[in-house]
Amino acid sequence: MGTVVVFTDDLFNGELKSIDISFWNYSYPEEAGPERQTIFQLSNISESYFLYKKSRSANYNSDDFFGGEPIQIYTNIQNGLGVFVGKTTDEHLL
Repeated sequence: MGTVVVFTDDLFNGELKSIDISFWNYSYPEEAGPERQTIFQLSNISESYFLYKKSRSANYNSDDFFGGEPIQIYTNIQNGLGVFVGKTTDEHLL
């Protein structure tokens, strides 16, 4: 898996915007074979999924493994654990 960037619609304020994306196309050794391709995925996720990913990322990126304040992972399941989310993805081979 490659780089993942997550951001809210607050940057767009409901308007249609254009985004320029640049990335490196790394060279792979011959052993990797000619079938190696770059895949670009653009996903639209629900607010629940965004809040879950944000809380999970804060938990993984915590500097203090021992003794730090616990970070509550987002859940939208009442009387249980987990999260019910929505996600759509558009994928392009480059």
